[in-house]
Amino acid sequence: MLYRRCPDISPLSEEPIDTPEMVEAAAAVARDEADVRMLQRMAELGMELLEEIAQSAKSSLRAAPAGAEGAAPNAGPEPTALFNKMAQTVRRTIALKRSLGEAVKTGRSELATKREKRGDWIMDAQVQTMDECIETTFCESLGEDYAEPEGPETESLRRDMREVLSDGDEFQDYLERPVGETVAKLRAAMGLDAAPCVLDGKIWRVRRGPYAFEAAKMATAGEPVWPCAAANPSAASPAAAATGPPG
Repeated sequence: MLYRRCPDISPLSEEPIDTPEMVEAAAAVARDEADVRMLQRMAELGMELLEEIAQSAKSSLRAAPAGAEGAAPNAGPEPTALFNKMAQTVRRTIALKRSLGEAVKTGRSELATKREKRGDWIMDAQVQTMDECIETTFCESLGEDYAEPEGPETESLRRDMREVLSDGDEFQDYLERPVGETVAKLRAAMGLDAAPCVLDGKIWRVRRGPYAFEAAKMATAGEPVWPCAAANPSAASPAAAATGPPG
């Protein structure tokens, strides 16, 4: 079987950004944010109590007899002492809220930085994987002379391919396309027949060039040898050639 099934490579947009550690960090930030909201509400309630204590203290002072000294044994806590205690509680709550808020801010920043670096790493890794797959498939479609990754012919061809991929509107979104479709467009753009690239249902297959022993065997059997490397500027478009492998 001379057809090579092109592997399915997930589009860049489908790769998850957050690692398990980043998911845990995001959950911790969310918990801290909830605590900050709770502390904010506690501070608000504390202020409401302070206002009530202040009003109560004012009323007590106005109602006290002129020249009265001290307080009755069962009169309860002195109003200003209660006010000071509640004010201290509110101040501590606000300070804790501010400190936790700074921690939330730092956590958000660190998580954003990690996500950005992770996104760049995913992009670089998938670009490299996609490029290697496209280059390997393209070279295999040309036959045995280009099958060796480190051969001079192959390296020159890979340079030409990279130039074509990086130039022109036709290939600007090739990272989101199937490998077989991109190889078909590359062959056409470089003056080669796009017919070796076929779409079988939803699967792209690329016919690799026959090796010497395969070509000799086909010739002996009277079968036509696939003209993988023959230039054909008037080749049909990849869509027209995508009719499935010959039966």
